[in-house]
Amino acid sequence: MQKDEIITIVSDTINNYLESMSIDNKVHADTKLIGKGSFMQSIDLVNIIIDIESKFRDLGNDISLTSEKAMSSTNSPFLTVETLSDFILNQVK
Repeated sequence: MQKDEIITIVSDTINNYLESMSIDNKVHADTKLIGKGSFMQSIDLVNIIIDIESKFRDLGNDISLTSEKAMSSTNSPFLTVETLSDFILNQVK
């Protein structure tokens, strides 16, 4: 699986979630997911993480976005769609 495929899956999953919550935003690779400049609340991110893990499981890739490695990393994988996609790429390799 290539990084651009992962970015597409992550972006589509987030966009589907936002649409289901009537949040009028579209994400792209540099969209902030947490911190200053993010338009989401923490509960949105939790639900999105569950959706992304489920989507990758359906594709045959058992990933964990809530692992100790993700939570204790100095540079959070949840900063942007791209950083999250990089983190996922490392798990599916």
